[in-house]
Amino acid sequence: MSNLIMYFCFVPLFTATLMVINNRLGVKKGDPAKVSPYECGFAPVGTSRQKFSVSFFLVAILFLTFDLEILFVYPFAMSLCHLSLLGYWVFIVFSLILTVAFVYELGIGALNYATKASSSSLTSSQNSPRDSNRTKQEANKENSSQE
Repeated sequence: MSNLIMYFCFVPLFTATLMVINNRLGVKKGDPAKVSPYECGFAPVGTSRQKFSVSFFLVAILFLTFDLEILFVYPFAMSLCHLSLLGYWVFIVFSLILTVAFVYELGIGALNYATKASSSSLTSSQNSPRDSNRTKQEANKENSSQE
C-alpha cells in the first residue's frame, strides 16, 4: 500500500476517533464562570455588536494576497537552477504584476486604515457604546426618581 493511500485512510480514521473520544469524555455543561463572557475581569457592559471600519478586512485580504506571493517565491528559489529562461521571465512578470498592484494599493491609500478609522470613527463620547449605555442607565435612574 502506498504512503498516500495509507495517509488518506489513516487521517479520517484518526480524526473520527478523536471526535468520538471528545464526545464521550468531554464536559457537556460548563460552570457559569466558564460560559460567561469575559472582558478583562469586568462585568460585560453593552453589546458586542459594535460598528467598525471595513478597512481592517481590506488590509487582511491584501495581506493574504501578498503573503501568498511568498508561497510562490520559495519554490521558485528552490528550483531556479532547473528552470529555463522562460521560467525565469514568467516569475519576473509575476513579480512585476504584484509590485504594480502593491504600488497601486499604496497610491490609493488602502493601507492607511488607521487614519481612515480615526477620522470617521467614534468622535464624541455619546457614540461610544459604553458611554451610550451609561447615559441610558442615567436616564433610567432619572425617570425612576421622578416617579
